Amino acid sequence: MKFFVLSIYAILFSCSTLFGQKEIKTFLLNKEEYKYFETNNLLVTKAIENAFGSPNKQNFYKLDINQVDAWNDKVNEFKYYPATNGDPKKPLLKSTVVAAKENTAIKLRVTINPEKSTLNDAITLYLDAKNSFVLNLVVVGDAHIRVSEAVDKTAFLTIIDEKSFTEKAFKNFFGENPKKQNYNIMFENMTACLVKNIISGACAEQFNGASYDKFAEKVTTAEYSASFILIDLHIIREKSTLTPAIEAAVIKEADGTEHLKFYFCIPKDNIRPKKKKDLTIEGKIISGAKLPVKGLTIYLRDASNSVIATETTDNSGLFKFEKLKEGLAYSLFIDNSCKESSLFLYDKKDVMVGQYKKTDIGYEYKLMDADIVRLSDIQETDPTLDFQASVKGRMLSVTDKINPISNQLIELKNSGNQVIQSQKTDGNGNFAFTKIDPKANYSIELPNYVAVSKIEKVYLANAKNELIKEFKRDANNKFSYKIVPADMHLLSTLDETDVEMTFTSQKNANKKEIVIHDFIYFNLNSFQISPQSKPTLDKIAKLVNENPAYKMDIISHTDSRGETAENQKLSEKRSISVMNYLITKSIEAKRLKSVGMGESKPLNNCVDGASCLEDEYKMNRRTEFRFYK
Repeated sequence: MKFFVLSIYAILFSCSTLFGQKEIKTFLLNKEEYKYFETNNLLVTKAIENAFGSPNKQNFYKLDINQVDAWNDKVNEFKYYPATNGDPKKPLLKSTVVAAKENTAIKLRVTINPEKSTLNDAITLYLDAKNSFVLNLVVVGDAHIRVSEAVDKTAFLTIIDEKSFTEKAFKNFFGENPKKQNYNIMFENMTACLVKNIISGACAEQFNGASYDKFAEKVTTAEYSASFILIDLHIIREKSTLTPAIEAAVIKEADGTEHLKFYFCIPKDNIRPKKKKDLTIEGKIISGAKLPVKGLTIYLRDASNSVIATETTDNSGLFKFEKLKEGLAYSLFIDNSCKESSLFLYDKKDVMVGQYKKTDIGYEYKLMDADIVRLSDIQETDPTLDFQASVKGRMLSVTDKINPISNQLIELKNSGNQVIQSQKTDGNGNFAFTKIDPKANYSIELPNYVAVSKIEKVYLANAKNELIKEFKRDANNKFSYKIVPADMHLLSTLDETDVEMTFTSQKNANKKEIVIHDFIYFNLNSFQISPQSKPTLDKIAKLVNENPAYKMDIISHTDSRGETAENQKLSEKRSISVMNYLITKSIEAKRLKSVGMGESKPLNNCVDGASCLEDEYKMNRRTEFRFYK
């Protein structure tokens, strides 16, 4: 009978409502579940699994529990485990919960022995100085109301779009196959009540079927993150086939109508991504002889290499793809019918974007995010507005190492070659020119910079350290670069790169996450921290120590050379190396998390099969930092 009750009644419910700074997910369950878990000494185990997931190879943890304390608003705190013989508070807690007509909260403080426990990242995150964490349980007061299983963001948005709340719930409660289980539930007048406070169960807003679109919009906003939906269905008995399990859940109202009610949890990560704008990509195909290639068929492919559109170049080598979705991966392909020895991709302003890769079946160019910006339409500023922009960037010197060009005079010149602003780069090679017209033509020069060797290259990077362009060296060994409009867009829309300045500016802007792109570079196939990277890491350590409310992810990357699986392992080792270095700077390990991205997030077009310069590969061997509360 116990097994029957457990299988029919609500599935374990996980929700990310926080009741306090160090408290975790709410474990929502109905009375039958509560009585079963309590009677069989499973309540703590199930609450821990609800909070941190079931232990397995991918999510391994093992807890040596010293003590569990329990309490709620009617029963004072007592030792729940190990149980004290004769303590009346444990049965008192159970009796008050079972007898309650309203939703009832229970708190469990779990204290562990850390030396005998194996912790995962989630447990470490919530463990306090006394090696304890607090679990929140809520038992639904009405024994008829079911609790639907928790879902992640993707599943939640799918349920909203498919309008399948009831279908999912019925399968959850009464069986996956209605025909096999011999049930059919017909209903009318469905209402959805949005509940922010699960203890009171008060309805903050209510919607019916006619207002579904407004309801769908509301439950994907931050206002209702980690809240609850109480769905109420007025069933039509004469058109329904009800099993005993369904009959046990039917609520008969005073007006004689019959209803089914169930809770559904809104995930903490519930915000629907903004609808992407239509994107236009246009450019030119130029031959190795610097001539436009006309009448050439261009295939636009998606991430799976499926052709989604074709265009033919005109007499100027121009092509245009319209009504594309922003944020997706694209590549351009030309088959072997083209007999040119080499092909180059230019933007519509005759600035080269890159060279096509020659393959056995044709020519391919994988479009990076920066390439799409160059080839897409950049909206012109309304000329009636007195709009001014700031250009911010970083100067880098590349030989066998990557170093910032610091304390060097840098000049911004207009189209008439007149100096309109000048300054010195800071200690990290950063500069910023302010109050300039984003539609005008400019060039940047380093008039006094002397190259350290003939092999030295000078690069302009933006505030994310994405490589924008190599500076040209003239006959007098001077370095300069003409900014094209696409580069102006990349350089003028990003934040400061100085570590402390970036953190302070984003913190003052009340951003939920603070991302610092001041990179830590590694040698090829190495995870050893170089001496020149330690000053930046020391700045990071200082910020972490001065801001104890923040935790930090350490995100490491590799270049594309080598096997993908090995690069993933290498990036994980690099991240761990950085984390270990920061721990030596008096930072608690539980505030840090190491993340390896492998070769999956390059900053340039140096992907598998591409032919790149060594300094371009170096840009992808990096570590970044993400602060959050």
